[in-house]
Amino acid sequence: MGRRKRNTLLDDFVDFFYSGSIFLSLYVWGKTSKPWLAALTFFISLVLLFIAIRKYKSIRRKKLFDSGIDDIDNMPGEVFEEYLLEHFKNLGYSGRLTPKTDDYGADLVLEKDGRRVVVQAKRWKMNVGVEAIQQVIGAIKYYDANKGMVVTNSSFTENAYNLANSNGIELWDRKKLIEIMYKSKGKEIIETIVKGEQNKGQLINSEEICPKCGQTLIVKKGRYGKFLGCSGYPVCKFTRNLS
Repeated sequence: MGRRKRNTLLDDFVDFFYSGSIFLSLYVWGKTSKPWLAALTFFISLVLLFIAIRKYKSIRRKKLFDSGIDDIDNMPGEVFEEYLLEHFKNLGYSGRLTPKTDDYGADLVLEKDGRRVVVQAKRWKMNVGVEAIQQVIGAIKYYDANKGMVVTNSSFTENAYNLANSNGIELWDRKKLIEIMYKSKGKEIIETIVKGEQNKGQLINSEEICPKCGQTLIVKKGRYGKFLGCSGYPVCKFTRNLS
């Protein structure tokens, strides 16, 4: 059986609050010599702890939803690149996606205040290794950029962190991506991308039905060509490549 992943902030808070509750109960018992009052103090402390945990988890669920991370986990890689491009444009950058082939290590090339930034986007389920860092290092030279970034919905290996730190490469892992996209209303960016495709006529109805939800599949035009996606997106994230 795998070990439960520790939520450091929440677990530390629970440990601190629980220990404090025991200490407070013993203090009340010692001061009043009334065991029932000490037990009541401990019980009230546990109720407050339960309420605090529920509130914390509710806020976290909202943060995850507003960041759009669930949609990111299920979107094609080319849509993730478009998503990041829209995010940076909202921050005042101008930019473009690089070609499907021969991108020389960068998926996005951004400019702001006379500075150029190259970004490698990795919508992966596995940890991102040193190869992505090496690619963006090369992209900095090729595109004559001032800065390089690698953004992923996953995590980075220790070697990737080491190489990035020694070369001044900025890394966004899953935790940082959620924080930034929550502040940038990532869910709204996703909805904007979908509506933009519809307005530009990039969504074409097909005669096929989504095997997950039963809605109509539509032909979408992405960076790597056409693919099938569910018309119920983002509720249903089914996609299939078109050969």
